[in-house]
Amino acid sequence: MATFALVTVLFGAVACDDVSSGGIPPATGILIRAETLTTGRGCGRGPTQLFKYAVVVYGYSGEGDPAVRSNYTRPAVANVFDCYVDGTFLELAPVGSNQTYRLEVYAYNEAAFSKSSGAILSAGTNVDVLRNTKPPPTWTTECTATQSAEVETLALCDPLSAGLGAFGVTPAATQISLATQSFRLPDGRLAVCGPTATPPDAGEPDAGEDDAGEPDAGLEDADAGDDAGDAEAGDAGVADDAGDAGDDAGAPTSGLVPFTIARIRPRIGNTVAAEPIDVTCPSPYLADVGPDPAEYTVDVGLVDDRGTVVGQTACIVTTETGIPNPAICP
Repeated sequence: MATFALVTVLFGAVACDDVSSGGIPPATGILIRAETLTTGRGCGRGPTQLFKYAVVVYGYSGEGDPAVRSNYTRPAVANVFDCYVDGTFLELAPVGSNQTYRLEVYAYNEAAFSKSSGAILSAGTNVDVLRNTKPPPTWTTECTATQSAEVETLALCDPLSAGLGAFGVTPAATQISLATQSFRLPDGRLAVCGPTATPPDAGEPDAGEDDAGEPDAGLEDADAGDDAGDAEAGDAGVADDAGDAGDDAGAPTSGLVPFTIARIRPRIGNTVAAEPIDVTCPSPYLADVGPDPAEYTVDVGLVDDRGTVVGQTACIVTTETGIPNPAICP
């Protein structure tokens, strides 16, 4: 009896192993690894991160050299994926004996996707819709993959290009813009575009020759403003010192700081993105930057009509591809 029980247990164990070893049969298909697209950008809701992506799969047209990717023009299937999900397509129908496919990828940050989500989700294989959303796709690329039986084949993808760059469309210039009429300084004063105020009695005499000939405190203070301009531009306190001197030199007592030049430089972190430019206010600043969405800090140094640095501030902007992007200042 004990022997029978032991045999029964062993048979049951073998039977269970047989059932579990069957499992789910291997899948046949192709896929794009999500990290292939998100590496270097990240997956998320940020303006520089990939949020969702659409993929359109094309089979061989039956004409031309099958080794040439541009001959894969027959739409097969399409889908939209979250940034953390692999783009998977199973059991694709071959064209004759050809099981190679071309994949077009349209990737979006959250802002771009949200503005055109209805069109993107309903486009299917209609790439005219995907290519004409406003704004356009944030990035694009092309991939190729060959389907093999009982294998999920990884697609090989080109690097992502900004806008529709993967399809030979050069995006319009991506720019940073900045108005230069006025800036709020870190100490709370308002810097305004305009010449330094003329000290009292320095112009035409209006109270007799004696007044015109006697130097007064206003002129001495103006000299102090000139002396402040001798400070090195890199000194931490030069902007504040020069600004105080500018007030003494005849600027309104309300705290307004006049300037005539805005010295502007954009950077990403500590990396300078464009050379500094001196802009004569109130002309706007406009500079070309890279097409990829990025978060910029725009450093602004303010110089008065005597060449004295009177203030410094920093503005921020997150760019969208192909348009002027206004910087926001404190």
